[in-house]
Amino acid sequence: MRVDPKAPTVGGMDSPPAGHRPEDRTLDDRDQEQDGPPLYRPGAVLQNTYEVGTLIGRGGMGQVFEAWDRNLQRVVAIKAPKDAKAGEKLIAEARALAQVRHDSLVAVHALGMHEGTPYVVMERLRGTTLEEHIDRRIALSDPFSIEDAIDILIAIAEGLDRVHGAGISHRDVKPANVILTGQRVVLVDFGLVTPEYEGPTGPRVLGSPGYIAPEVIQGTVTPGLGHQADTYSLGALAFELLTGELPFDEEDMETMLERHVLAPVPDPTALRPSLPSALSTLVRGMLAKDPSDRPESQEEILWRLRDMRRQARHRNELGRAVLVIEDDPALASIISEWVSGWAPEAGVVTASSAEEGLRLMGRQRFDMLLLDLQLPGMSGVELLMYLRGGKRLDDCTVVAMSAQAGDADVALLEQMGCGLFLEKGDDLQTGLRDIVHQRLGLAPVSALRS
Repeated sequence: MRVDPKAPTVGGMDSPPAGHRPEDRTLDDRDQEQDGPPLYRPGAVLQNTYEVGTLIGRGGMGQVFEAWDRNLQRVVAIKAPKDAKAGEKLIAEARALAQVRHDSLVAVHALGMHEGTPYVVMERLRGTTLEEHIDRRIALSDPFSIEDAIDILIAIAEGLDRVHGAGISHRDVKPANVILTGQRVVLVDFGLVTPEYEGPTGPRVLGSPGYIAPEVIQGTVTPGLGHQADTYSLGALAFELLTGELPFDEEDMETMLERHVLAPVPDPTALRPSLPSALSTLVRGMLAKDPSDRPESQEEILWRLRDMRRQARHRNELGRAVLVIEDDPALASIISEWVSGWAPEAGVVTASSAEEGLRLMGRQRFDMLLLDLQLPGMSGVELLMYLRGGKRLDDCTVVAMSAQAGDADVALLEQMGCGLFLEKGDDLQTGLRDIVHQRLGLAPVSALRS
């Protein structure tokens, strides 16, 4: 049986996404599998105010209903616990959320009691979970753009920043607990909310196995550092959002938890080479095993993400740019037409010599350089050595092309950090097409996977 790393967890009030089998749920869910019949019947009125409608969600800890607020004349959501223990967690969740307000957090309207059982009145959100959206994009081979992914991460980090500022941590950050409404990105389900001063969690592990921090697994959360468990979970979410895969995804749950604790942090650029190095570095930093090695706070994560967003928007304003340096004018024209067809939004510029290419690179930034190695005057290899020495190729993908390069030439290119080499011949068009799609961020998720 395969473990579902995204399964709803203890304290979760969400519904299992379509296609997730109940028997795949993990950690502490299995003893809470039987949700039973609806806790409220349609038409029931709570405290002479909230008229219960349809059941819209259920999880290990209880159920969520749509309801009508007779006094304020609006639709709301009612969360009700399945038992007394779940009721205590529900009250803690409501009180925690009531302390903070932000567009990235679900609003709590009221806390009430019906026939001896507590319930929480919250805003009714309409949208899809981020998990559903990720799955849909994978199925359609339509990955999130870097800019869209950064926007989503910023919204989640803003919500977490408010939560941490109130002295609490979420402890179950995952795509299933993020709602995309069209206008907002909202972090929900605070069923595992924990005070920042709370230390080790003990032998009972709470969380979702695909996103759980090593210190939570080991029960060694340091008082005051509970927010770093959320940072780790956000890192796992970011990894999945950008690559379509979890950082650790194993058939066996114990193996997966062990990898969170012991395995080296994976590099997301291995799955999506077009990721900016700054974003890859941030994601890996959030996934650091030692909480003290992660970004210090959500505030730090936010300013780094916002800086990346500014840079990404600046690049978009300039447009994607590809430089072709090829002394054969006919071939240069053909390559230019190919690239323009594969990436219509990209601006393609050609140069017939290394010297001309250098002048162009001095005037603008290029995302990709397609370089003929056998050029008149300064050769392509000499140009690469010059550009590498001056750090002029940061964030620029270099593709070397030649009809005569030997093994020694290819080895030299690899030593200079240019591992992309294509022979001029019948396979040049296919090879270039694959590289352009991947390195300009156009590759489908299926093509990004190992």
